[in-house]
Amino acid sequence: MKKSLLTIICCALSFNLAIGQTQPPNPGFEDWDDLGNYEEPTEWSSANECSDQLGVYSSAKTPTDPHSGMYAARMVTQDALFGAIKINGLIATSTMICDPLNPGNKDGKPYFERPDSIVGWYKYAPVDTDNGYVQVMLLDTAAGGLVDTIAYTKHDFNDEKAEWTRFSAPINYNSTGNPNLCAILFNSSWGNGNNNEAFVGSELIIDDIGLVFNPTTGLAEGYDATEWRVYPNPASDQVNISIGREGVANIEVLDITGKVVFNKVVNGADRSVNVIGLTEGIYLYQLTTMDGQIIRTGKLLVSH
Repeated sequence: MKKSLLTIICCALSFNLAIGQTQPPNPGFEDWDDLGNYEEPTEWSSANECSDQLGVYSSAKTPTDPHSGMYAARMVTQDALFGAIKINGLIATSTMICDPLNPGNKDGKPYFERPDSIVGWYKYAPVDTDNGYVQVMLLDTAAGGLVDTIAYTKHDFNDEKAEWTRFSAPINYNSTGNPNLCAILFNSSWGNGNNNEAFVGSELIIDDIGLVFNPTTGLAEGYDATEWRVYPNPASDQVNISIGREGVANIEVLDITGKVVFNKVVNGADRSVNVIGLTEGIYLYQLTTMDGQIIRTGKLLVSH
């Protein structure tokens, strides 16, 4: 099966922000750095840093038809080595790790706010059943050397949008604490080469993003989150999901870098998830309805 380079990448990303600043850097993608063979939006990184050695560039500015200003950020899933590798269009506020066996992001700069949602404008042209996404994480790395996931959200771009379309996604909090790192990542495809395969040619264009500070709950309408439990917590070999009136949901579990470690549909006949293969530590889980509405988010401690 083909390998996919930089497809599910979300680690402790960073903003180049002064203390107290509330918005992401270069949110309109007006400023770009010339790095020789390619350009990147100022204060953002891209998959180009890892694919430059292959002469393939999946992220660039678009000089025509931005939502506002002069430019927008354009990401297109590419292939390389005669189709042996897929390279997602990806931009992130972090430093790329260009290890093809363990790609990711690293480093961070302070961000101490608690925004309620991320908003912005996008166009999307998926190939086949592909979808793009934006992912946001708020992390605390200050307490005892542990990384605590304060909040997380992932918003999928599923359908073709030829005209500029506004998106908004609530940021779902798991803690009353304050973060010291913030992460934003945009990706043109969802897939890691083994499941949810990325499709070459899927195109995501992003402009005018922002963080909003209006209260939101992030819970699907009509759901009582107390009916839905993930237990035992801490867990050693498996976790059980007590599901509410709907009787079917999807559980997604991520490690502290934002990497999805498993994603599973749970229903009346199958309500447990095996975690014996996971490294001990703190994870984040998210329960959603089958149409993607968030029911409950929380932390999961794995201790064998």
